[in-house]
Amino acid sequence: MEKNLEEEKKFNGKCTSCGASIKQDEKVCSYCGTPNVYYKEHVVPDIVPPKRDIDSDDDFDFGGMLGGMMGGMMMGGMLRGLRGGRPPRRRR
Repeated sequence: MEKNLEEEKKFNGKCTSCGASIKQDEKVCSYCGTPNVYYKEHVVPDIVPPKRDIDSDDDFDFGGMLGGMMGGMMMGGMLRGLRGGRPPRRRR
């Protein structure tokens, strides 16, 4: 355990051979190809979504409903404008 901490303290972001900048999660130096003796694999933690109660009554989405209604009204106006200068159809 202590050896691991000492190695991490020694790592200064430079290649041991040529001195080029190198990240700890790179296996080899991109400049000279020397293996990185301080290589440490980058670990991505799993992200767990929060649990949701399916039986809850607060599933009503007023914003989505209102947005859908307003979008429909705007589309109606746009489609009405596409008819151009034609007079409206007469109903019999």
